Amino acid sequence: TSPIRSLSTNITLGIVSGKTDKDKAAEIMPSASLMEMYHLHPLANFGVKIGVVNYPDYYIFPISLEYQSLFGRSYRSWMTYGNIGYSLTKTQEDLTDQYEFNGGLNYQFGMGWHAAQQNFAFQFRLGYSVQNVEQIQIITSDYSIIQKRKLNRITAQIVYQIQYR
Repeated sequence: TSPIRSLSTNITLGIVSGKTDKDKAAEIMPSASLMEMYHLHPLANFGVKIGVVNYPDYYIFPISLEYQSLFGRSYRSWMTYGNIGYSLTKTQEDLTDQYEFNGGLNYQFGMGWHAAQQNFAFQFRLGYSVQNVEQIQIITSDYSIIQKRKLNRITAQIVYQIQYR
């Protein structure tokens, strides 16, 4: 487990799988994030996270608060996590004349395996993520169609944690 009252930097690489539009098949997209975490107690770890998810038509930049809880007193233990935040978006360059995307509320929860050493740890996590996005299709300069999307996705992540005492 992580030392009590310590800090860590968490680098996360992962994939998200799900539909980006109701008319399309499910896709697998890459994701990455960076988080600073405060370890108050093995059952209470809090962090601030920023990240990026690459979708076919846009990028999502989630900014969220995360909570983690480790179960067990050994260096290898099960863990649960959850986060909630808001996401910013950026439309892919070749679509800026046709579409705009606005971010929205996001949240994620899941469980995983935590394996720690002296000053670093690895986590393997599976979770469920929800991202709200607003798509604006530009028809003319005076007319556009707004479609709200709720992206439900399965996530798989590997986390490398560098701990500071």
